[in-house]
Amino acid sequence: MVLTLTDLGTEILIHIFQFCNINDLCRLKQTCVRFNNVINYNFDVILSRPALVTNQKHPYIQDRSAILLTSSTKWQISHNWRIGRYKEKAYLYERMNYIPWLNLEKGIIWISRGPYIKAYKRLNNNKIDVRHHLHVLSGNNLSDISKFTKRGNCLVSGQCDGSLWVWTKQGNKITTSTEKHQKEVVSVDIHNNIIVSGSRDCTFKLWNCRNNFTQISLIHTNHVSDRLWSTSFNENGSSLAIGTSGCNDRAALKIFDVHSLLETYSLGGEFQKGAGILDMKWDSDKVLLACGYDSCVRKWDLRTGKCVQCWEDPFYATIYCLDIDKMCTLIIGTQTNGRVVLFDTRQTKYSQMYFMQTCRMRGRNSPAYSLSFDATQLFVATDQHLNVLDFTDRRAKIHNYSYNIGK
Repeated sequence: MVLTLTDLGTEILIHIFQFCNINDLCRLKQTCVRFNNVINYNFDVILSRPALVTNQKHPYIQDRSAILLTSSTKWQISHNWRIGRYKEKAYLYERMNYIPWLNLEKGIIWISRGPYIKAYKRLNNNKIDVRHHLHVLSGNNLSDISKFTKRGNCLVSGQCDGSLWVWTKQGNKITTSTEKHQKEVVSVDIHNNIIVSGSRDCTFKLWNCRNNFTQISLIHTNHVSDRLWSTSFNENGSSLAIGTSGCNDRAALKIFDVHSLLETYSLGGEFQKGAGILDMKWDSDKVLLACGYDSCVRKWDLRTGKCVQCWEDPFYATIYCLDIDKMCTLIIGTQTNGRVVLFDTRQTKYSQMYFMQTCRMRGRNSPAYSLSFDATQLFVATDQHLNVLDFTDRRAKIHNYSYNIGK
Protein backbone atom coordinates (compact mmCIF):
# COMPACT_ATOMS: atom_id res chain seq x y z
CA MET A 1 0.00 0.00 0.00
CA VAL A 2 1.41 3.36 -1.03
CA LEU A 3 0.85 6.18 1.45
CA THR A 4 0.40 9.63 -0.12
CA LEU A 5 0.40 13.05 1.47
CA THR A 6 -3.38 13.27 1.22
CA ASP A 7 -3.72 10.14 3.37
CA LEU A 8 -2.16 11.85 6.39
CA GLY A 9 -4.39 12.85 9.28
CA THR A 10 -5.79 16.36 9.52
CA GLU A 11 -3.67 17.19 12.59
CA ILE A 12 -0.47 16.21 10.74
CA LEU A 13 -1.44 18.20 7.64
CA ILE A 14 -2.17 21.26 9.77
CA HIS A 15 1.27 20.96 11.35
CA ILE A 16 2.91 20.72 7.93
CA PHE A 17 0.91 23.64 6.54
CA GLN A 18 2.02 25.85 9.43
CA PHE A 19 5.46 26.01 7.79
CA CYS A 20 3.96 27.49 4.60
CA ASN A 21 3.41 31.15 3.80
CA ILE A 22 0.17 32.58 2.44
CA ASN A 23 1.21 32.17 -1.22
CA ASP A 24 2.06 28.51 -0.72
CA LEU A 25 -1.24 27.86 1.02
CA CYS A 26 -3.18 29.42 -1.86
CA ARG A 27 -1.39 27.12 -4.32
CA LEU A 28 -1.95 24.07 -2.12
CA LYS A 29 -5.68 24.80 -2.02
CA GLN A 30 -5.76 24.41 -5.80
CA THR A 31 -4.12 20.98 -5.85
CA CYS A 32 -6.95 18.83 -4.49
CA VAL A 33 -10.23 18.87 -2.59
CA ARG A 34 -8.62 17.38 0.52
CA PHE A 35 -6.04 20.16 0.89
CA ASN A 36 -8.63 22.80 0.05
CA ASN A 37 -10.97 21.61 2.82
CA VAL A 38 -8.23 21.27 5.45
CA ILE A 39 -6.90 24.77 4.77
CA ASN A 40 -10.34 26.42 4.59
CA TYR A 41 -11.68 24.88 7.80
CA ASN A 42 -8.46 25.39 9.81
CA PHE A 43 -7.12 28.63 8.39
CA ASP A 44 -6.97 30.40 11.79
CA VAL A 45 -5.08 27.44 13.30
CA ILE A 46 -2.60 27.15 10.43
CA LEU A 47 -1.87 30.88 10.42
CA SER A 48 -2.09 31.43 14.15
CA ARG A 49 -0.01 34.64 14.00
CA PRO A 50 -2.11 37.79 13.50
CA ALA A 51 -2.24 39.20 9.99
CA LEU A 52 -0.76 42.64 9.40
CA VAL A 53 -3.50 45.33 9.29
CA THR A 54 -6.38 42.90 8.63
CA ASN A 55 -6.39 40.75 11.79
CA GLN A 56 -9.46 42.55 13.28
CA LYS A 57 -8.81 40.95 16.65
CA HIS A 58 -9.13 44.00 18.91
CA PRO A 59 -12.43 45.87 19.45
CA TYR A 60 -10.54 49.11 18.75
CA ILE A 61 -10.30 48.15 15.07
CA GLN A 62 -13.46 46.01 14.90
CA ASP A 63 -15.67 48.94 15.88
CA ARG A 64 -14.61 51.01 12.88
CA SER A 65 -14.29 48.27 10.27
CA ALA A 66 -16.88 48.52 7.51
CA ILE A 67 -16.93 44.71 7.12
CA LEU A 68 -15.58 41.77 9.10
CA LEU A 69 -13.40 39.60 6.88
CA THR A 70 -13.18 35.82 6.62
CA SER A 71 -9.90 34.18 7.58
CA SER A 72 -8.65 33.60 4.04
CA THR A 73 -9.72 37.06 2.87
CA LYS A 74 -7.79 38.64 5.74
CA TRP A 75 -4.53 37.20 4.46
CA GLN A 76 -5.24 38.04 0.84
CA ILE A 77 -5.92 41.71 1.68
CA SER A 78 -3.00 41.80 4.11
CA HIS A 79 -0.79 40.72 1.21
CA ASN A 80 -2.12 43.67 -0.80
CA TRP A 81 -1.14 46.05 2.00
CA ARG A 82 2.36 44.57 2.09
CA ILE A 83 3.04 44.83 -1.66
CA GLY A 84 1.20 48.12 -2.21
CA ARG A 85 -1.68 46.86 -4.37
CA TYR A 86 -4.50 49.38 -4.08
CA LYS A 87 -6.82 51.77 -5.86
CA GLU A 88 -6.70 55.40 -4.78
CA LYS A 89 -9.43 57.99 -4.93
CA ALA A 90 -9.30 61.64 -3.83
CA TYR A 91 -12.35 63.30 -2.29
CA LEU A 92 -13.39 66.72 -0.96
CA TYR A 93 -11.01 68.96 -2.92
CA GLU A 94 -10.55 72.45 -1.46
CA ARG A 95 -8.70 75.32 -3.13
CA MET A 96 -7.52 76.67 0.22
CA ASN A 97 -4.94 74.84 2.30
CA TYR A 98 -6.18 73.51 5.64
CA ILE A 99 -4.80 71.46 8.50
CA PRO A 100 -7.53 68.79 8.75
CA TRP A 101 -8.25 66.05 11.27
CA LEU A 102 -10.06 62.71 10.86
CA ASN A 103 -12.19 60.38 12.93
CA LEU A 104 -13.24 57.03 11.45
CA GLU A 105 -16.30 55.01 12.43
CA LYS A 106 -17.95 51.91 10.98
CA GLY A 107 -20.35 53.79 8.73
CA ILE A 108 -19.17 57.41 8.99
CA ILE A 109 -16.02 59.42 8.51
CA TRP A 110 -15.66 62.79 10.25
CA ILE A 111 -13.29 65.47 8.93
CA SER A 112 -12.53 68.97 10.20
CA ARG A 113 -11.55 71.83 7.90
CA GLY A 114 -11.47 75.46 8.88
CA PRO A 115 -14.40 76.21 11.25
CA TYR A 116 -16.44 73.13 10.26
CA ILE A 117 -16.59 69.44 11.16
CA LYS A 118 -18.49 67.39 8.59
CA ALA A 119 -19.62 63.76 8.63
CA TYR A 120 -19.94 61.67 5.46
CA LYS A 121 -21.46 58.24 4.96
CA ARG A 122 -19.25 55.29 4.02
CA LEU A 123 -20.91 53.26 1.28
CA ASN A 124 -20.90 49.48 0.84
CA ASN A 125 -18.72 49.70 -2.29
CA ASN A 126 -15.81 51.20 -0.29
CA LYS A 127 -16.65 54.71 -1.45
CA ILE A 128 -17.79 57.85 0.38
CA ASP A 129 -21.00 59.71 -0.31
CA VAL A 130 -19.61 63.25 -0.57
CA ARG A 131 -22.72 64.68 -2.22
CA HIS A 132 -24.61 64.67 1.07
CA HIS A 133 -23.06 65.23 4.48
CA LEU A 134 -24.80 63.65 7.46
CA HIS A 135 -23.77 66.35 9.97
CA VAL A 136 -22.18 69.81 9.87
CA LEU A 137 -20.85 71.17 13.17
CA SER A 138 -19.37 74.61 13.86
CA GLY A 139 -19.03 77.03 16.74
CA ASN A 140 -20.87 80.32 16.76
CA ASN A 141 -17.68 82.35 16.36
CA LEU A 142 -16.52 80.43 13.24
CA SER A 143 -13.01 80.07 14.65
CA ASP A 144 -10.92 77.42 12.90
CA ILE A 145 -10.88 73.95 14.47
CA SER A 146 -7.41 72.62 15.21
CA LYS A 147 -8.26 69.16 16.62
CA PHE A 148 -11.34 67.21 17.61
CA THR A 149 -12.13 63.85 19.12
CA LYS A 150 -15.28 61.74 19.32
CA ARG A 151 -16.13 59.21 22.01
CA GLY A 152 -19.50 57.54 21.92
CA ASN A 153 -22.21 60.18 21.50
CA CYS A 154 -19.97 63.13 22.41
CA LEU A 155 -17.69 65.15 20.13
CA VAL A 156 -15.23 67.74 21.46
CA SER A 157 -13.32 70.26 19.34
CA GLY A 158 -10.45 72.61 20.17
CA GLN A 159 -10.59 76.01 18.49
CA CYS A 160 -7.88 78.41 17.34
CA ASP A 161 -9.32 81.13 19.58
CA GLY A 162 -8.59 79.01 22.70
CA SER A 163 -12.14 77.78 23.35
CA LEU A 164 -13.71 74.31 23.35
CA TRP A 165 -16.99 73.22 21.82
CA VAL A 166 -18.87 70.09 22.88
CA TRP A 167 -21.65 68.45 20.85
CA THR A 168 -23.85 65.50 21.79
CA LYS A 169 -26.07 63.19 19.79
CA GLN A 170 -29.10 64.73 21.47
CA GLY A 171 -28.29 68.07 19.85
CA ASN A 172 -26.75 69.80 22.88
CA LYS A 173 -23.93 72.29 22.19
CA ILE A 174 -21.85 73.98 24.89
CA THR A 175 -18.65 76.02 24.92
CA THR A 176 -15.93 77.28 27.28
CA SER A 177 -15.90 80.91 26.22
CA THR A 178 -15.21 82.45 29.65
CA GLU A 179 -12.32 80.32 30.94
CA LYS A 180 -10.74 79.48 27.61
CA HIS A 181 -7.04 79.18 26.80
CA GLN A 182 -5.06 82.27 25.91
CA LYS A 183 -3.83 80.72 22.67
CA GLU A 184 -4.85 78.04 20.17
CA VAL A 185 -6.07 74.70 21.52
CA VAL A 186 -3.97 72.08 19.71
CA SER A 187 -5.21 68.86 21.31
CA VAL A 188 -8.30 67.51 23.07
CA ASP A 189 -9.38 64.18 24.50
CA ILE A 190 -12.30 62.87 26.53
CA HIS A 191 -12.90 60.01 28.96
CA ASN A 192 -16.40 59.55 30.36
CA ASN A 193 -17.34 63.11 31.37
CA ILE A 194 -13.80 64.48 31.80
CA ILE A 195 -12.24 66.52 28.98
CA VAL A 196 -8.61 67.56 28.64
CA SER A 197 -7.42 70.39 26.40
CA GLY A 198 -3.82 71.35 25.60
CA SER A 199 -2.73 74.68 24.20
CA ARG A 200 0.18 76.67 22.83
CA ASP A 201 -0.06 78.84 25.99
CA CYS A 202 1.88 76.08 27.87
CA THR A 203 -1.14 74.89 29.85
CA PHE A 204 -3.52 71.99 29.86
CA LYS A 205 -6.96 72.18 31.42
CA LEU A 206 -9.29 69.52 32.77
CA TRP A 207 -13.03 70.08 32.37
CA ASN A 208 -16.06 68.32 33.86
CA CYS A 209 -19.24 67.89 31.82
CA ARG A 210 -22.44 67.54 33.86
CA ASN A 211 -26.14 66.94 33.27
CA ASN A 212 -25.72 64.90 30.08
CA PHE A 213 -23.15 67.31 28.66
CA THR A 214 -25.36 70.38 29.03
CA GLN A 215 -22.93 72.13 31.43
CA ILE A 216 -19.15 72.33 31.50
CA SER A 217 -16.90 73.62 34.27
CA LEU A 218 -13.14 73.96 34.74
CA ILE A 219 -11.58 71.50 37.21
CA HIS A 220 -7.87 72.20 37.00
CA THR A 221 -5.27 74.20 35.07
CA ASN A 222 -1.67 72.97 34.93
CA HIS A 223 1.26 75.01 33.61
CA VAL A 224 4.21 73.26 31.94
CA SER A 225 7.45 74.68 30.62
CA ASP A 226 6.71 74.19 26.90
CA ARG A 227 3.94 74.49 24.36
CA LEU A 228 1.65 71.49 24.30
CA TRP A 229 1.12 69.50 21.11
CA SER A 230 -0.81 66.39 22.18
CA THR A 231 -2.89 64.99 25.04
CA SER A 232 -4.42 61.56 25.60
CA PHE A 233 -6.17 59.58 28.37
CA ASN A 234 -5.35 55.91 28.75
CA GLU A 235 -8.11 53.30 28.39
CA ASN A 236 -9.35 53.36 32.00
CA GLY A 237 -8.88 57.10 32.42
CA SER A 238 -6.43 56.83 35.31
CA SER A 239 -3.45 58.36 33.47
CA LEU A 240 -3.09 61.37 31.22
CA ALA A 241 -0.24 61.68 28.71
CA ILE A 242 0.96 65.15 27.72
CA GLY A 243 3.26 65.76 24.73
CA THR A 244 5.15 69.06 24.60
CA SER A 245 7.55 70.76 22.18
CA GLY A 246 10.58 69.56 24.18
CA CYS A 247 12.48 72.86 23.94
CA ASN A 248 12.78 74.27 27.46
CA ASP A 249 12.42 70.82 29.01
CA ARG A 250 13.83 68.00 26.90
CA ALA A 251 11.50 65.50 28.58
CA ALA A 252 8.72 66.05 26.04
CA LEU A 253 6.45 63.26 27.31
CA LYS A 254 4.85 63.64 30.72
CA ILE A 255 2.40 61.32 32.45
CA PHE A 256 -0.02 62.63 35.09
CA ASP A 257 -2.23 60.76 37.53
CA VAL A 258 -5.76 61.96 36.79
CA HIS A 259 -7.01 61.56 40.38
CA SER A 260 -4.16 63.31 42.20
CA LEU A 261 -3.19 65.57 39.23
CA LEU A 262 0.48 64.89 40.07
CA GLU A 263 3.17 64.16 37.49
CA THR A 264 4.20 60.50 37.74
CA TYR A 265 6.64 60.21 34.81
CA SER A 266 8.80 62.60 32.82
CA LEU A 267 10.09 60.73 29.77
CA GLY A 268 12.42 61.48 26.87
CA GLY A 269 14.91 63.73 28.66
CA GLU A 270 17.81 61.84 27.09
CA PHE A 271 16.79 62.79 23.54
CA GLN A 272 17.76 65.88 21.56
CA LYS A 273 16.30 69.29 22.28
CA GLY A 274 13.14 70.01 20.31
CA ALA A 275 12.07 66.36 19.95
CA GLY A 276 8.46 67.39 20.49
CA ILE A 277 5.54 64.95 20.41
CA LEU A 278 2.79 65.64 17.87
CA ASP A 279 0.62 62.55 18.30
CA MET A 280 0.26 59.56 20.60
CA LYS A 281 -1.84 56.42 21.02
CA TRP A 282 -2.23 54.13 24.03
CA ASP A 283 -1.58 50.47 23.17
CA SER A 284 -2.77 49.47 26.65
CA ASP A 285 -3.16 51.11 30.06
CA LYS A 286 0.60 50.93 30.61
CA VAL A 287 2.01 51.13 27.08
CA LEU A 288 2.05 54.30 24.99
CA LEU A 289 3.24 55.04 21.44
CA ALA A 290 4.36 58.61 20.68
CA CYS A 291 5.75 60.32 17.58
CA GLY A 292 6.92 63.77 16.55
CA TYR A 293 9.73 65.95 15.30
CA ASP A 294 12.62 63.49 15.74
CA SER A 295 11.26 61.14 13.00
CA CYS A 296 10.74 58.24 15.43
CA VAL A 297 7.81 56.40 16.95
CA ARG A 298 8.69 55.20 20.42
CA LYS A 299 6.91 52.65 22.56
CA TRP A 300 7.00 53.58 26.26
CA ASP A 301 6.31 51.03 28.98
CA LEU A 302 5.18 52.83 32.15
CA ARG A 303 5.92 49.75 34.26
CA THR A 304 9.63 50.38 33.67
CA GLY A 305 9.52 54.03 32.62
CA LYS A 306 11.65 53.25 29.55
CA CYS A 307 11.41 53.20 25.78
CA VAL A 308 11.19 49.52 24.88
CA GLN A 309 10.93 49.77 21.08
CA CYS A 310 11.53 52.35 18.36
CA TRP A 311 10.62 52.66 14.67
CA GLU A 312 12.25 55.35 12.51
CA ASP A 313 10.91 56.96 9.37
CA PRO A 314 13.12 55.83 6.44
CA PHE A 315 13.54 59.44 5.23
CA TYR A 316 13.97 60.93 8.73
CA ALA A 317 10.96 63.21 8.30
CA THR A 318 8.77 64.69 11.00
CA ILE A 319 5.89 62.36 11.89
CA TYR A 320 2.59 64.25 12.13
CA CYS A 321 0.23 61.43 13.11
CA LEU A 322 0.01 57.72 13.82
CA ASP A 323 -2.60 55.00 14.14
CA ILE A 324 -2.50 51.41 15.38
CA ASP A 325 -4.69 48.31 15.56
CA LYS A 326 -3.41 47.37 19.05
CA MET A 327 -2.02 44.11 17.67
CA CYS A 328 0.92 44.38 15.27
CA THR A 329 0.13 47.28 12.91
CA LEU A 330 1.55 50.80 13.03
CA ILE A 331 0.87 53.41 10.33
CA ILE A 332 2.41 56.90 10.37
CA GLY A 333 1.80 60.08 8.38
CA THR A 334 4.89 62.12 7.55
CA GLN A 335 5.86 65.67 6.68
CA THR A 336 6.46 65.47 2.93
CA ASN A 337 4.76 64.24 -0.26
CA GLY A 338 1.67 62.96 1.52
CA ARG A 339 3.77 59.94 2.45
CA VAL A 340 2.39 57.25 4.75
CA VAL A 341 4.52 54.41 6.14
CA LEU A 342 3.33 50.98 7.26
CA PHE A 343 5.21 49.11 10.01
CA ASP A 344 4.85 45.60 11.35
CA THR A 345 5.66 46.15 15.03
CA ARG A 346 7.20 42.69 15.21
CA GLN A 347 10.02 44.09 13.06
CA THR A 348 12.11 47.25 13.10
CA LYS A 349 12.16 48.04 9.36
CA TYR A 350 9.12 49.41 7.58
CA SER A 351 6.89 47.09 5.52
CA GLN A 352 5.55 49.50 2.87
CA MET A 353 5.21 53.17 1.93
CA TYR A 354 2.27 54.89 0.24
CA PHE A 355 2.55 58.22 -1.60
CA MET A 356 -0.71 60.10 -2.03
CA GLN A 357 -1.48 60.67 -5.71
CA THR A 358 -2.58 64.27 -5.10
CA CYS A 359 0.90 65.06 -3.79
CA ARG A 360 2.80 63.58 -6.74
CA MET A 361 2.00 66.45 -9.09
CA ARG A 362 4.52 69.22 -9.65
CA GLY A 363 4.23 71.95 -7.06
CA ARG A 364 2.10 69.80 -4.73
CA ASN A 365 3.69 68.82 -1.45
CA SER A 366 1.61 68.32 1.66
CA PRO A 367 2.09 66.51 4.95
CA ALA A 368 -0.21 63.66 5.86
CA TYR A 369 -1.85 65.65 8.64
CA SER A 370 -4.19 62.93 9.85
CA LEU A 371 -4.93 59.29 9.02
CA SER A 372 -7.06 56.36 10.04
CA PHE A 373 -7.63 52.87 8.69
CA ASP A 374 -9.62 49.69 8.90
CA ALA A 375 -8.85 46.28 7.42
CA THR A 376 -9.61 47.25 3.81
CA GLN A 377 -9.09 51.02 3.51
CA LEU A 378 -6.62 53.74 4.46
CA PHE A 379 -7.87 57.32 4.91
CA VAL A 380 -5.35 60.16 4.70
CA ALA A 381 -6.12 63.87 5.04
CA THR A 382 -3.75 66.29 3.28
CA ASP A 383 -4.05 70.07 2.96
CA GLN A 384 -6.55 69.97 0.07
CA HIS A 385 -7.86 66.40 -0.23
CA LEU A 386 -9.15 63.37 1.57
CA ASN A 387 -7.31 60.42 -0.01
CA VAL A 388 -8.79 56.92 0.28
CA LEU A 389 -6.76 53.81 -0.58
CA ASP A 390 -8.76 50.63 -1.22
CA PHE A 391 -6.82 47.36 -0.84
CA THR A 392 -9.58 44.91 -1.79
CA ASP A 393 -9.11 44.92 -5.58
CA ARG A 394 -6.88 42.05 -6.76
CA ARG A 395 -6.41 43.68 -10.17
CA ALA A 396 -5.28 47.04 -8.84
CA LYS A 397 -1.90 48.46 -9.78
CA ILE A 398 1.02 47.69 -7.46
CA HIS A 399 2.96 50.61 -5.94
CA ASN A 400 5.78 48.77 -4.20
CA TYR A 401 8.18 50.87 -2.08
CA SER A 402 8.88 48.09 0.39
CA TYR A 403 12.12 47.82 2.32
CA ASN A 404 12.54 44.32 0.87
CA ILE A 405 12.09 45.34 -2.79
CA GLY A 406 14.86 43.96 -4.96
CA LYS A 407 16.18 41.70 -2.24
